[in-house]
Amino acid sequence: GITILIRSPEGRILIGRRRRTTRFGNTWCLPGGYIEYEESFIATAHREVLEETGLEVRISGIVNVVSNQLDGIHHTLVIVLIGDALGEQFRPGDDLTALKWIDRTSHCDINYGFEADKRIIDCYFAGTLAMLPIDTRIEQR
Repeated sequence: GITILIRSPEGRILIGRRRRTTRFGNTWCLPGGYIEYEESFIATAHREVLEETGLEVRISGIVNVVSNQLDGIHHTLVIVLIGDALGEQFRPGDDLTALKWIDRTSHCDINYGFEADKRIIDCYFAGTLAMLPIDTRIEQR
């Protein structure tokens, strides 16, 4: 799958509250989702962000690849991207019922659905994420 740290100009991160009827409902997460067959990971990121937030983003690079142990038989591998919001108007959609910008302080009080999201956001606010640029000559949207 794909998840993306969407930055505001002030350095905040956008998170969404998961729909009550989804796995880990009413918890918070980074926007993202599953890669569809024959879809590039870049196309997935743009599609998922648009579906879940209504935003267009400029993707800067890859900051990590993480595992989520969802339960005893489900395990996901997630490419974590970072990018900037291209606009200010957002609206929750798809599996999200609310969106909000968080900063280092408010991040500490969030009930995340995925431990990997919390760890990645911890690293972002600590300034310890390294970024691998995406070669757009190879990966197209």
